[in-house]
Parts: sequence; C-alpha cells; structure tokens
Amino acid sequence: MYYISTEKEILVNQLMNLMKQTYWEPERSEEDVLTAMKNSVSFGAFDEEDNLVGFARVVTDFVSIWYLCDVIVDEYDIIGQVRRRPILQAS
Repeated sequence: MYYISTEKEILVNQLMNLMKQTYWEPERSEEDVLTAMKNSVSFGAFDEEDNLVGFARVVTDFVSIWYLCDVIVDEYDIIGQVRRRPILQAS
C-alpha cells in the first residue's frame, strides 16, 4: 500500500538518493533541492514502512496556473514496475 502526502516531512537524504536516479539533475545540490521545495508544493509517495519511493513538485500561483516538475519514482525497487502504477494512480 502506498500513499501520497504533502504534509509529511520529506527526508532530504532519501530525496537526494531519488534525485541521483534522474538523467536531468543527478548532481543537483542539497541546497538547490531545499530551495526548490521551499518555493513549491512537494508531494511525497511513501510505502508502508514510510520510505520515500516517489516525489513530485508543483510550482503554482494557487489560482489558475500550475507546473508539475521533478516527477521521480524509485527505479531501484525490486518490484519497481509493479510499484509505479499504484503510485501514479494514488496521485
């Protein structure tokens, strides 16, 4: 079972591990990640053990414009193909 939360504090070290899996920003600094999170709405996807298994940010004016970015799902999970569908459906 997976759940999506904007309320749960996302552990930066877990997020940095996810960021290293991306092709677009594997070397993004922790400072840049924290700044980006502070200036947007962050969504964490968590497994039953509260491990961060997915992440996305939304940049918005909170009226009519939003931009979905930094969508990441952990690729190193043994059942990664099975995991992605429920996470995307939960969002």
